[in-house]
Amino acid sequence: MRATLSSIYAAATVALLLSTAPVQAEVLNFSADLTGAAEVPPNDSAGTGQVSSDYDTETKLFKWNISYQGLTGPATAAHFHGPAGPDEVAEPVIPVPLEAATIAEPVTPTEPPAAEPAEPPAAESAPPAEEASPAEPAVPAEAQPEEPTTQLTGEATLTDEQAADLRGGKWYFNVHTAMYPDGELRAQLPPEED
Repeated sequence: MRATLSSIYAAATVALLLSTAPVQAEVLNFSADLTGAAEVPPNDSAGTGQVSSDYDTETKLFKWNISYQGLTGPATAAHFHGPAGPDEVAEPVIPVPLEAATIAEPVTPTEPPAAEPAEPPAAESAPPAEEASPAEPAVPAEAQPEEPTTQLTGEATLTDEQAADLRGGKWYFNVHTAMYPDGELRAQLPPEED
């Protein structure tokens, strides 16, 4: 009987310890493309970009890495907004400071090397044909200059309400410009995957 009670107490202690063990923290990833078509209402901006972010469920730390290019002018503001679905608008919840932006200058393509000149005809050869003007070498499409890319990185600690909205797909990020004061590019962050 004594051994049975000891076993019951040991099992109860293990069950109690397991029930009070901390919940395992995880880092959730959210990413989406920035486009003018995702704005509400949509616009025809040629700008593009990407939002990549992580949320640590234990520390509640939200980190972001945003890149964009091709705006109609300099960005005037950038924010995470919520709560809102893809066809809704909401107030900013986290401002993203533009002062911390870094600009990645485009790489200027190099021109292809000039073709070697042909050997001049020998003196005894046939009469020279009319000289043709050298053709301009075509610059391949992949060698065209690119737009500079703006990078924004940062972090913020979220409230429980903000974290619930983020995890539920109710946050979006947008970049504002003078031409599009309500937002030129937008990315709706997807809901957490189960």
